[in-house]
Amino acid sequence: MNELTQQRLDALLQANSMTPDRLDQTTLSQMFLAQMRVALYGGVSSIPVLPTFLKPFGTLHEGTPVAVAEIDDREVRVSLVTFSGGRAEVTDADRFPVPGREYPAPLADLLFAVAELAQPLLDRAKALALCLPFPIDYDWQGDGAIRSFPGTMTVSDFAQTPVLAALREEWKSRNVTPPPMTLVSLPAAVQLAAGALHPGQKRYVSLTWGSVFDLGFTPPGSIVVFESTVYPGVTEDICIPIIEKESGLKCGVDWKIGYSPERINPGDKAHRLENIRKIVSGMDEESLEEIQHIYDIVIEVGTYPVSNIRTAEAIKVVENSQRDINIAFMNELAMVFDRMDIDTNEVVDGMNTKWNALGFRPGLVGGHCIGVDPYYFTYEAEKLGYHSQIILNGRILNDNMGAYIADKAVKQMILAGQTPKTAKVVVLGLTFKEGCPDIRNTKVVDIIKRLDNYGIQPTVVDPWANAEEAKKFYNVELVPFAEIRDADCIIAAVAHEQFRKLSVDELKALYKDIPNEKKVLIDVKGIYAVPELKASGIRFWRL
Repeated sequence: MNELTQQRLDALLQANSMTPDRLDQTTLSQMFLAQMRVALYGGVSSIPVLPTFLKPFGTLHEGTPVAVAEIDDREVRVSLVTFSGGRAEVTDADRFPVPGREYPAPLADLLFAVAELAQPLLDRAKALALCLPFPIDYDWQGDGAIRSFPGTMTVSDFAQTPVLAALREEWKSRNVTPPPMTLVSLPAAVQLAAGALHPGQKRYVSLTWGSVFDLGFTPPGSIVVFESTVYPGVTEDICIPIIEKESGLKCGVDWKIGYSPERINPGDKAHRLENIRKIVSGMDEESLEEIQHIYDIVIEVGTYPVSNIRTAEAIKVVENSQRDINIAFMNELAMVFDRMDIDTNEVVDGMNTKWNALGFRPGLVGGHCIGVDPYYFTYEAEKLGYHSQIILNGRILNDNMGAYIADKAVKQMILAGQTPKTAKVVVLGLTFKEGCPDIRNTKVVDIIKRLDNYGIQPTVVDPWANAEEAKKFYNVELVPFAEIRDADCIIAAVAHEQFRKLSVDELKALYKDIPNEKKVLIDVKGIYAVPELKASGIRFWRL
């Protein structure tokens, strides 16, 4: 940099109060971390963030060795790292030229090299940390597929391949029991930072040590905060003893605990992390104050402290249970109104004109929260001798809605003069709710299973769902929407925008060339206008 350029740069920094002596490093760090947390939880952030769903392989005791493998565009490196006194001792280091640099290679060659180097360490290592400085698409189980390699490497067959799963298979083929593993993506910038923070160690070792340390080792003085939904008492009665046993540290002396339930509504663009008040609790006033302070950095609308951890746990369970019960009420009404030949959605529309109407509608209740959490509460209630009168009955009703909808589809096909076993049935949507890629505990699967009982294997479409996860967890083959044609019956199960915006004419184009009255539409969420459907002549049914 020449002198004139340096002068211009200094003047620019001075004019914008960006010189080192005028920057508040503490405030800037807090703002940076706050924006990172917002982005990682799906909020609108000024910092682009790539979430990585790291899956811990357990707690690491002092003196516990861990095998560490790192791959870059030059070599594969493996070593044994032992944690002691807050430092990492590195031994048994070995390296191998990376496949794909000198010659084109399949991903299997890369994983073979990792297995070959790491295998001799497995009898001493509790776990393996696999570190990859490449872009990775993580899944919610903590595995990931490499998105791309640098131009210096030519590796084939890597797209959409879960790396850890493939590595486990490599070891199984050798009759070797795979160790617990975690996958860490290591961008070059992070590598440089780690090297600067730990100059006394080799760059790749220090970086790996930091990643593994964060995943599996809780140093004294920490505050552990749980966010998962549990019934009242789990955090203190179950989690504390486990952490104490595994760490050898005493809760309340060496570390403290708190609870702050996650309240994000997947797919909801209006209610985000930063504008939903956060319930916070701690084991004592000191931990509560610290936990509240941390969350207040991120939560723009503020936090809501409660007196104890059990109360915070109960709040989350009740939030989801009350929603489940209200939807169950609407589903029961829908069943009754169907017998009365009354349109449920029209009833709800009229009811919602009153100021105190709750706005619930009938539908499938799935996902990893609402369809599960009420059981947590009733389980604990049963232990205390109380049998739920409302919650469990609501759960039973909601859990049976998938079969109910499938039965109605078959009935409508018969009334239309179709033969259900030979009919082509198309299911629009697989995720547990609209505008969300999550397929966990989706009740659309119940529709598919019930149709299978009738000998019907439906075609399933969902632009939001991951095809590999659908196949892996539900054995459902997703089909692109563009391939949908010649349908006899369409079940609009999920109200994705792509399905909601279809006109009646576009819907009709998806059917076989048969009379309109033989075309069957099951509108689960009531997303299509009744007058238009009636005018089209299509036989339709909706909750």
